[in-house]
Amino acid sequence: MDRSWMRMDRRSFEYSNGVKNFIEFALNNSISSQEKMRCPCLKCGNMKLFSASTVKDHLLTEQFEEFLEDARTPLFPGCNNFTKLSALMRLYNLKAANGWSNKGFSDLLQLLKEMLPAPNQLSISTYEAKKIICKLGMNYEKISACPNDCVLYRNKYIDLNQCPQCGKSR
Repeated sequence: MDRSWMRMDRRSFEYSNGVKNFIEFALNNSISSQEKMRCPCLKCGNMKLFSASTVKDHLLTEQFEEFLEDARTPLFPGCNNFTKLSALMRLYNLKAANGWSNKGFSDLLQLLKEMLPAPNQLSISTYEAKKIICKLGMNYEKISACPNDCVLYRNKYIDLNQCPQCGKSR
């Protein structure tokens, strides 16, 4: 059975279709007469037996559950203004809006983690922050723009070093 679907974006049709085909295959080729199968999700690791509907839920909603947990978890005990997710999103928006490097952002996260009361839930690196954001399908792509905002350097302008409208360098 082709398992390339396992590496696809969990929000994609291909992934969802792959889960459906996997469950059908597992049920049709089971050596037991039970309606249960081993769950291949990260938590279960093919060690626990569940119904097909539970396996489907594990494969399709696991990241959503983690998202909800991050959205509910206060940034630190007693904090009413920020959750783990809301703080990270605000900081990441600042990173993107101001063009901060990954290293600079990691340095900022580490400093803020030390400044906040312990225990706190702030990520300590850009890598950790991206893992949370990518779970939500919120990847970002940095696109350079003309200093005068004439054009974005993408598509047909991606290889240019000078604005085709005003002549200003990148």
